[in-house]
Amino acid sequence: MIKETFTDTLVKHFYGITAPFDEQKRQEANKLGNLAFILISWFLLLGNALALIFADKHPKIVAWAYPIITQIVLLALFFYITWKSHRNHLTDIETDLQSPKEQIKMPRIALKIFSYSAIIFYVLMFIFNYFTNGASTIFTPHHQLQLFTSSIIYALLITISSLLIIQSRIKHATKEEK
Repeated sequence: MIKETFTDTLVKHFYGITAPFDEQKRQEANKLGNLAFILISWFLLLGNALALIFADKHPKIVAWAYPIITQIVLLALFFYITWKSHRNHLTDIETDLQSPKEQIKMPRIALKIFSYSAIIFYVLMFIFNYFTNGASTIFTPHHQLQLFTSSIIYALLITISSLLIIQSRIKHATKEEK
């Protein structure tokens, strides 16, 4: 069996592919990735040109509108990629092709999701509060407890939603197999 390369693992994680990464899935992922790259390249090229043109006359509008429009376009592109990968059955869980080792990994995935999301949320909220409230309030025990509690609640919500999505995908896959 050929070991997966780092780029294959990265592509599988980005598109949410849990089944073995065969040639058909690779071609669909490459097609989606190429289309997304072309769209984002043209958007950035035209957006930067327009921002440079309007920067002298309307700097405040450009400073507010450009990041907001960029964020909206990126979210729309990510939504399109998610929708298209689901429509092309890239994200389907093929239970008959999973090894017992991969089936055992499912609970560990939930633990990873929980820990990563809790740590990331804690660090990001710490940095955000540092810049908004200053260093005087973020090191108090009350504030640390509040940050810790909110990060645990956030991680629980993310983990539960991820597990529900995974379970619904597994049920859908077993229903299609029958």
